[in-house]
Amino acid sequence: MVKSNAIKGGLGKNSNDSSEAITPHVFRYAFTTHLAANRCHPKVIQMFRGDADANMLDRYTQFTPEQVRQEYLRAIPKLGI
Repeated sequence: MVKSNAIKGGLGKNSNDSSEAITPHVFRYAFTTHLAANRCHPKVIQMFRGDADANMLDRYTQFTPEQVRQEYLRAIPKLGI
């Protein structure tokens, strides 16, 4: 059902290639990543996902070096440099 609706919505391909698969896990990953990237509190994400393990979020949040740099610059006080 997920695959057919994803294809209808233009999100997936009718392929048996697992790298192109649209699964419930893909949506769960995208949902988690979106919330984390928009600074949703980790405990709220944990509640939304229904995770018993608070460390599960670590598996879903991956940051690029540029994202780390931007977050660092946002978080430190401006030093006038």
